[in-house]
Amino acid sequence: ATITHIRTAINYIRTTITYIGATIALIRAPIALIRATITYIRTAINYIRTAITYVRATITHIRTAITYIRTAITYIRTAINYIRATITHIWGCVICIGITFTRVRHISSCFIE
Repeated sequence: ATITHIRTAINYIRTTITYIGATIALIRAPIALIRATITYIRTAINYIRTAITYVRATITHIRTAITYIRTAITYIRTAINYIRATITHIWGCVICIGITFTRVRHISSCFIE
């Protein structure tokens, strides 16, 4: 009976060591999962930061584009004003030429008579 008890005790000790090993493995697995989770969270935070940077840059680009559009509209208005001024000037030239021809005709008629 004593040898049987000793063998049984040895088997219990072996089983206990196996369970301790399994317990350690079970404790390590969640630690690895927690580390991986922390890595994923850090990566996600970096992606969010990058996204925020891109959004800010996009807002800046949109503002710049709006400024350029406003400037372009100002230049177009100025060009239209210059076209109007040119037309007015040409019309003035036509009137001046008409007046000049009238005077030349008048002067020439004075010499003819």
